[in-house]
Amino acid sequence: MPDRRDDSHDVRAVWRERVLELLYEADTKGEAPADLLRGDEPAFIRERIRGLTERRSEIDAQLTAHVIGWQLERLAPIDRAILRLATAELLEASTPPSVAIAEAVKLADRYSTERSAAFVNGVLASIAVDIAGEGHRGEPDREPS
Repeated sequence: MPDRRDDSHDVRAVWRERVLELLYEADTKGEAPADLLRGDEPAFIRERIRGLTERRSEIDAQLTAHVIGWQLERLAPIDRAILRLATAELLEASTPPSVAIAEAVKLADRYSTERSAAFVNGVLASIAVDIAGEGHRGEPDREPS
C-alpha cells in the first residue's frame, strides 16, 4: 500500500514551488502575486498567495529584523521569495518549523547560489526562535536584569 504522507508531501512540494514561482515573478516584474494567478490554480496556492499578500508587511518586518547585515531589497529576488514563503509558513504555524525550514533550504539549493541554502537556513532558524518566543530579534540572549 502506498504511503499517503509521501504523496501529500510531493503535492505540497509542487504547490510550494508554484507559490515560489509566483512570488519571484511578481517581485521581478513589480506586480502583485495575485495578478499572476491562473484560473486553474489549486485552492492551496490561491490561499497561500492571499495569506502572503495580507501578511506581507509582517513577513517583511520579520525578515528585516533577521537578515543582519543585509537589506531585504538587496537580496537576490529568488532568495527574497524563498524567505517570504517560508516566513509565512512559520508565522501561520500550520507547518512544523523544521519542515518549513527544510523545504526552504531545498528550494534554495535548487534555485539559488551555493551559499544561499546556509543563509536561508540561518535566517529562518532565527525567525523560528523569535516566533517561538525563545529569543530576541537580532540581539544576543541576555540575563534578565
